[in-house]
Amino acid sequence: MLKESFLKVYDYETPEEAQGYLEGWIKDAFSSAVETFRIIAESFWDKPRYIVNWSRKKISSAISEGINNKIKRPKRMACGYKDKDVEYFRLKIHRHCGLLNPGRYSQ
Repeated sequence: MLKESFLKVYDYETPEEAQGYLEGWIKDAFSSAVETFRIIAESFWDKPRYIVNWSRKKISSAISEGINNKIKRPKRMACGYKDKDVEYFRLKIHRHCGLLNPGRYSQ
């Protein structure tokens, strides 16, 4: 029940309402019998502003995190590239992210 109720913090319009709900959720998590929730509540206790900030601007870093994850795959595959191959690696990233159409460049 704690798991599903946590997501309600993102439904509040004002930071004050979200802060109040989050503080209540943290207290409930601390009194829980599940050790994992206590650990999570402890980590939220010091930094509630990061969660409450969502109600201020409604901006997340999901897009940039997704791009970073797309870059990681060719980076792992590029083990052994030399420094002079940076331009080639950049092309591989563009191709992997769908920015290059391989058929467009072949004759």
